[in-house]
Amino acid sequence: PVQRKVPRGGGPSGPPQSTGQGFNSAGARASLSPADGQSRQIRVNDRRIDLGQRFVVLVTIDGLGDENAVAFSLKFDSESLSFVRARLADGMDGAILLTNEKASQDGQVGLALAMPPGTTLPAGPKALVELEFASMSSAPAARSDIRVVDYPVRRDVVSATADRLGASFAGATITLSPATDASLGGALAQG
Repeated sequence: PVQRKVPRGGGPSGPPQSTGQGFNSAGARASLSPADGQSRQIRVNDRRIDLGQRFVVLVTIDGLGDENAVAFSLKFDSESLSFVRARLADGMDGAILLTNEKASQDGQVGLALAMPPGTTLPAGPKALVELEFASMSSAPAARSDIRVVDYPVRRDVVSATADRLGASFAGATITLSPATDASLGGALAQG
């Protein structure tokens, strides 16, 4: 994976810093101080999947139309889930996605997405990134949380002029179900 530094004026790189963000009891939600007084939400969507299967989780934004770059990290239970890859969602033409996978074996992945200079995401809901995971067939839990965290990539949302924008981030709950005969048959037929 390629790593690039973003100028200090507002960007997704840099060492982890305290941002004064609050978490709920599950640690799934946090928000950046709304410097612009407005609210955007970046969400990792919940999924229900069979144990031992690969699956995709969408990261979406409900934006205001002035966002040029979004950065965050994810923390997940590496005994239940294995990170496979991240890719841009359909319709994210021209965007660049940088992935920091160096701690993926320990359950942490950093992501930074940027639109071309001077452009922004459209207002409203939009899929940004598709995250592919594999659930372990011997996963110890019936559910696994994917939390939004600040390491290895600090949470940030910036405008086309590198101004920091307020945003809230929400993690996901992955519900793990025992594989059914039908799902195993489909997996065997494909593989």
